[in-house]
Amino acid sequence: MTHLVLTSHDRQLIGQVAANMRFLRPPDPYKNKGVRYTGEVLRKKAGKSGAGGKK
Repeated sequence: MTHLVLTSHDRQLIGQVAANMRFLRPPDPYKNKGVRYTGEVLRKKAGKSGAGGKK
């Protein structure tokens, strides 16, 4: 997992940049991918129950 540390003297700008990054890659509850904040916990969801069984 890659961690990014954003620093600046302008807290509003840092929050906006982090929100913009998260908008591009929102957290995915199915694959646990995407941009997450430190300490944020995502519960992994189950996929379709019949996936791969029928054609």
